[in-house]
Formats: sequence, C-alpha cells, structure tokens
Amino acid sequence: MCFDRPYLIRGTVKFLAGVVILVLFLFTTPGVSYAEMDTEDAGKTGVILPAVDTPAKPEDAGFWDKTWDYLVNGASITAGTGLRQAEMTVTRKSDKASGKIAQRNDQAYFLTYSTRPSFIGKSNFGYTFMLNYSHFNMDKQEIAKDVYQDIGTKVRGNFAYVVPTLYYQWGEHRYRGKFVRLGVGLGLGVTTYSGNIILSDTSTVEVSNKAYALTVAQSAFLEARYRHWGVIFSVAGPTVQNDTYKIQVSDISLNLGYSFYF
Repeated sequence: MCFDRPYLIRGTVKFLAGVVILVLFLFTTPGVSYAEMDTEDAGKTGVILPAVDTPAKPEDAGFWDKTWDYLVNGASITAGTGLRQAEMTVTRKSDKASGKIAQRNDQAYFLTYSTRPSFIGKSNFGYTFMLNYSHFNMDKQEIAKDVYQDIGTKVRGNFAYVVPTLYYQWGEHRYRGKFVRLGVGLGLGVTTYSGNIILSDTSTVEVSNKAYALTVAQSAFLEARYRHWGVIFSVAGPTVQNDTYKIQVSDISLNLGYSFYF
C-alpha cells in the first residue's frame, strides 16, 4: 500500500472490500513454513523434553480458522519510504498506435502486508501473496524513449491487486532471517481511471474505466533483507482490455522498510 498524499485515499473502502474477496478466493493451504527456534530459552533449561506430535484432524479446523491462521500467523506488515513511479501504456488494437504517461520519481511512504513465507518441501522455492493499493496522478507523457514531459495530458486513478507470488530464496529459511529473494507472480486486480493521452499517431484519446471488474495482474520483485530491515524493488499492476484498447498499468517502486511480524 502506498500513500502519496493524505487526501488520495478516496475509494479505499471499496478497494479493500474487493481485496478481501480476492484473498478468500485465492486462499490455499500453505506449504512448509520455517519458524525460528528460541535458542536463548533452550539454553536456559537443563531438561529437554521430547516433542510429541499430535496429528491434526482436518475437521478440527474450519475454513475461517484456516484462513485466519494463514493470513495472520507469521504474516508481516512493512512500513517504509522510497521512490515510486506509476505508468500507463495505452495501445489501440486496430493499428497498434500507443502512448505512455507516468507519475515519475515521487517520494512516497509505503505500508505493505504479506502472508507468511511458505516453502515447497525443503527446497529454496517458496510462495507468498502480494497485496497492494495505490493511487496515481500521471501528468508526464513520454515524448521520446525515456524522455517525459508535461504536455497537458493527465490520467488519474486507483488500483489494487492480490498476487500469489513464487520466489527463489538465497539465505536463511527463516521469515526474519538474512536472505535475498527473487519472485514473479500472476493474480487478480482492479483498477479505475480517467483522463486523456496522446498516441504515437498524434491523436488524443480519452481513457476511462469506472468499473471494479477483476482483471489479470502481474508482479515481479527483488528483495534483500537483514532480519527486520529490508530493501525491495518491485514492478506490478493490472491489465485492462476492451474492444478498442489494451491498457497496462504498472507501479514501480524501490523502498527501504522495517517489517513487523505477527
């Protein structure tokens, strides 16, 4: 979640309601989670009691209990600051004329929620869910390759997504350990926007979407973490298509954050 200005959180309630629905639809039974051992407490006791494994019966835990366990136990909230850039690329299907408009290099504050990390067996491959809500106010249009300028066009909007993300981890198999992760994901998102943009054939077109319809959302991230502190670079966003245009919304961010674990 990213806040650029206090007043830019209109529509949050609707987005969060949609996000909750997405989480419930995407909920799956987690894999192996690696918990940290409390070595200090272990060293203080003179007697080591044997562990007793009590098989859990599936009927003992209901759907809501499993959902609560997965969404809370071992999950984390990360607060931080960094840079973000929101982009929208509009492509007309009939002739492939396209245009890109962006909100560039803004300092922003981040608040991100992640489910607990789960690994596939004893491998270094794991998965989690990425959840994000963001507002954008794009007013810099690309006039040449990587050259942006305010030429009077503007697009405003919001988007949110929940993306199951598969990653590979180098380092400790602990959610508060020292590690580097590289991940990609594919999930669902919603986006609303309105404004105008100039395409490559110099035509000015109006773009607007007021519906909270679910669309495909993609994500990719690179994270380096030392216990609670971490740096993460991420690219994510939904794609909207209609009979005339294909519209890709991307949120690119680089931030330093501190994670609070449940």
